[in-house]
Amino acid sequence: MKRGVFNKYYLQGILREFCSDKYYFRRDYISKDAEATSLYASVVNFIKKSKYPVQKQQIKNTFPGITEIVINLSVSDPEVLNYFGAYLHSSRLVISSKEQWDLRHILIEIVSDHKAHHGTEVYETIQRQMPTVFSQNSAMYSFSAFSILEYLFRDTFQFSRPYIAELGVEIGRPGERLHDLIYSGDEFAISDIKEFCKEHRFQIQSLLDYGNACNDRFFWRDKYTIVSIEQCQ
Repeated sequence: MKRGVFNKYYLQGILREFCSDKYYFRRDYISKDAEATSLYASVVNFIKKSKYPVQKQQIKNTFPGITEIVINLSVSDPEVLNYFGAYLHSSRLVISSKEQWDLRHILIEIVSDHKAHHGTEVYETIQRQMPTVFSQNSAMYSFSAFSILEYLFRDTFQFSRPYIAELGVEIGRPGERLHDLIYSGDEFAISDIKEFCKEHRFQIQSLLDYGNACNDRFFWRDKYTIVSIEQCQ
């Protein structure tokens, strides 16, 4: 502001004027790579290059100034698997055709009662029968295992986190599902609650009050995250 620059668009105009021979400019960002046609694509490609789940903080460190909205758009790519605050590209999955066949038939058996089943139940059942299929893909908890199963079988079964059911089976109300989703983990980002509400058209009058209502299990670590009491003991 001391230089008379009051917004990012004016700043970009100045930088474009003096640095266009060194950098490539798009509407909202600057890059050294001419092939980086969008920040969204760059984030997805960054995740794709990693053999292991990429933490959200790694994305923020690699793309300084990136907004939560752009991160959420990037990790919503159908080829990106959500590992609860970390992300793995589907091309990095290590699952053979035989393992996929076995997983599919385990799921068929679980949901054959025409009911919705919680992801934790499904995870524990598969772990007993196929103890390495999730660990070899760095999926140590039911949340990440759910993402793998949804990617592999989204056209065969019905997935509505944290529940899995046969196609056509009615899964619980959004409020019940959000409660079960939060209580199935040890940490939950407020941005994820907002995203769930937006996706399922579920209205929460006050996120602060909603977070406080979970104080039998969680407390606020900061204004962005609630964590389980057990995790901090």
